[in-house]
Amino acid sequence: MNVQARRQGNFLMAIGILLLLAALGLVVYNFMGDRSAGAEAESILDQAKRVIEVGQADYDTDLEETPDYIRNPDMELPRAIINGHECVGVIQIPSLGLELPVISDFTYDELLAGPCRFFGSPYTNNLVICAHNYDSHFRRIRNLEDGDTIIFVDMDGNVFVYTVGLIEVLGATDVTEMCDSEWDLSLFTCTFDSQSRVTVRCLSDENGAIIQNLE
Repeated sequence: MNVQARRQGNFLMAIGILLLLAALGLVVYNFMGDRSAGAEAESILDQAKRVIEVGQADYDTDLEETPDYIRNPDMELPRAIINGHECVGVIQIPSLGLELPVISDFTYDELLAGPCRFFGSPYTNNLVICAHNYDSHFRRIRNLEDGDTIIFVDMDGNVFVYTVGLIEVLGATDVTEMCDSEWDLSLFTCTFDSQSRVTVRCLSDENGAIIQNLE
């Protein structure tokens, strides 16, 4: 092997090693990000559930009272400041073993703390929630199946039950298709290449909103 060929081989080997190191670094970075995001979401969740329990207790004192959102569906979602984040509720996905807080409004910074309300409201049957493609957040929603149950609980303790009806992949810029739909609840997260959005579409349970205590 001549010197030029040896140098070329060494160069290609060095490039290969650098690519492997970069890939390893990305895996470690994503793992640490997932772990940090999961810990922050869990901290917010614990406090959010305590606020919700108070709201449910207040409701239980007068079962004849009609919830405010039924009288005024266009009202703002009740909110609570937790760890510096404005929380509007909790989402539960029993088949995935997920229970997460939902932040009031989407920003990239807020997305690091947990799922965010991207659009709409459960009161007007057009709620859209997004989250990072972390295992602790929405990575596994691609594994949901038709008929699976998803539950959203607002900060007053009102519980909204949904059933998965469709899982689709939308383009990264298909905002209109994401928000302007006949579905009562949509969840989405980015694909691994960030070029598309895995989207779970749900319809409200036929029994509508119910009141139940969180465990």
